[in-house]
Amino acid sequence: MAYREPEYRRRRREKAAEDQRRADQERDKSAEKADQNKIISALQAIAIEQASAENTRAPKNKRETWLKLAEIIALSVAAAVGAVAIIVGNHDASRQLSTMLADQRPWLRPVVVGLDRFVLTDKELSFGISIQFLNTGKSLAFHVAQHFAFVAPDYPRLLIRQDDICKFAGFMSASTGANEHTLTIFPNEPSGVVFSFPFTTAGSVPPGQIHQFDVKSQNGDALWIAPFLIGCVAYQQYGDARIHHTWYAISIGKRGPDGGFAVMDLGPQVIDKADVMAHFSLLARNTAD
Repeated sequence: MAYREPEYRRRRREKAAEDQRRADQERDKSAEKADQNKIISALQAIAIEQASAENTRAPKNKRETWLKLAEIIALSVAAAVGAVAIIVGNHDASRQLSTMLADQRPWLRPVVVGLDRFVLTDKELSFGISIQFLNTGKSLAFHVAQHFAFVAPDYPRLLIRQDDICKFAGFMSASTGANEHTLTIFPNEPSGVVFSFPFTTAGSVPPGQIHQFDVKSQNGDALWIAPFLIGCVAYQQYGDARIHHTWYAISIGKRGPDGGFAVMDLGPQVIDKADVMAHFSLLARNTAD
């Protein structure tokens, strides 16, 4: 009579084989990642060493040195993808390249660096804000272009207007003819350009426009004044044609009795710039992709 393996033994044997297969897969993934990190680290170390040597020989050519470094690292990443694919037999090089670029990408965020005094009379409304963009990422931000508008806090149209602004900024960043008007921002440094956004109605608009930033109740009664600066900065990463964006929405107000942010009162007033305040609002997007 032929031997027949008991059912419980067959299940135990199959489970042990499946566990071994999974363990082998995890070990292979760990080895693949370790090989990938070693290759990237070695290639980037060579790139940084070369850039450092060039920077020592020509310290004034910082921009040229960073551009060369960005190119070397981009080529190194591409070479690493090819090397890893050969070593571990993984042909999904495109996915690996996307992962590496994401790890090394630039990230831009706005920083308020100045505020002008706030003036409201029967014939004039004027104020101003200045910002810079800080690159908190690991690589250069190329073709940096920004667009903005002063608006009233009219939610949800605020979001629609912000999206339109971001589309235009993205167009400026991507357009070949417009790139001569864009910026390059180095890692861990603010933009060399301070963007000043003055606003004034003096002698240029009908008197009704004086109240364009009034926040009104459902009955149409004015409650307070709340100018908003909404904008978007678009930029690219070396070696990656995708457009990245940073949305921002900044509310302009005054220093309150407790020293914190407060909205502007109705009626004529002059607030010294030392008492004008700004904060990033939750009524629109302050995020990045």
